Amino acid sequence: RDEASLTLLAVWNIFGEKYAVFQPGVIRQLCKALGHGLESRYGALVALSDLGPKVVDSFVLPVVGKFWSDCEEELKKCTDDGLRFSLYRLQDALLYTMSVFLGCGIVQQHKILDSEKMSNVFGDQLVPHYGSITDCEYFSCFI
Repeated sequence: RDEASLTLLAVWNIFGEKYAVFQPGVIRQLCKALGHGLESRYGALVALSDLGPKVVDSFVLPVVGKFWSDCEEELKKCTDDGLRFSLYRLQDALLYTMSVFLGCGIVQQHKILDSEKMSNVFGDQLVPHYGSITDCEYFSCFI
């Protein structure tokens, strides 16, 4: 799924500007995949994240908290190692998605997010680290 995402990104970069219906069609299909099984959701999250912070803001951010909470609930009752692995991969994709969104400008994005609400959802899994932002500094998330 990771390689498919990179392939999709390459095709997006080549044909995205040339065909008016290409980009909306790709995003629509990826959003549909968010409603399917764990692996499809994982692949869709990675692909949507690779398309950039504006795509994440518009299509993923509204559901990221629910997806995280669903994973947490499922992990509490899950005994199958394969399913646990898939749930952890999905959580990894959710954290990656948040890092894409927050990494595009922590000062601006921090104003958009409700920090208390995000803290309630992610707990210590997503800890933005930022000081006085300059051109020399960078954003990171510690897991």
